[in-house]
Amino acid sequence: TIALISGKDGLNLTKKIIQNSIYFLKSDGEIFIEIGKSDENILSALISEKYNYSFIKDNNQIDRYIILKRK
Repeated sequence: TIALISGKDGLNLTKKIIQNSIYFLKSDGEIFIEIGKSDENILSALISEKYNYSFIKDNNQIDRYIILKRK
């Protein structure tokens, strides 16, 4: 597990991983990324073009992880 903090919204490195992982992710591969309480709204537009995705909720029923799969 790696924690990433960057930029004003704290998502600069997370966005880079999402944008560039399409070049490294195998067709049947998945990426699991831990996200903050309201990050799903910010990241959904970036993700939807290249990935199928789903969220996993934490014990408090907050979207905490996003799973990315290539389209």
